[in-house]
Formats: sequence, C-alpha cells, structure tokens
Amino acid sequence: MEPCQEALNDIQCSPDNLPLRKWAVQTAVQNGFFSIWMTVFAADPDMKNRLIDAFNGTRSSGCFAATAAPVTPAPNPDGLANGGKV
Repeated sequence: MEPCQEALNDIQCSPDNLPLRKWAVQTAVQNGFFSIWMTVFAADPDMKNRLIDAFNGTRSSGCFAATAAPVTPAPNPDGLANGGKV
C-alpha cells in the first residue's frame, strides 16, 4: 500500500490522533508528490492545511487553499513570463 493511502486509512480510523497527523505530514514531505497527498486528503481540510504549510513555499504561492480546488490561473506576484500557467 502506498504511504499516502496508508496514512489516510490510519487517520480515518483515528481522526483525532494529532501525532498520527503529524507523522503523515512528515511522511509526505519525505516522499514528495504534494499533489497526490492533496488528492488523497481532498476531504480533510485539516490535513490539506497541514500539507500546504509543510511544503516550503506552497502557502505563500497563493495557489492552494484547503477548502477549494487549486487556484487557476496561479497568482504571479513576480510577474514572470508564463508564471500564471498551471
């Protein structure tokens, strides 16, 4: 079983277990694949917020919100060419 699916199953069995949520986020950061973790935890705003905060630069990018789909086109505060593309 993939780590993200295992984490989801464990958290669904014990949703108030904060150390388990912390472990899941640490595992996500170690394994990468942010978008997969966000998809797996699509129905869990708390986990989505934790993931957004854990992956450096994600919260400040303005591209993700825990209660909605990714923001498109992406904000482009630096004015980079093609910076708003998804």
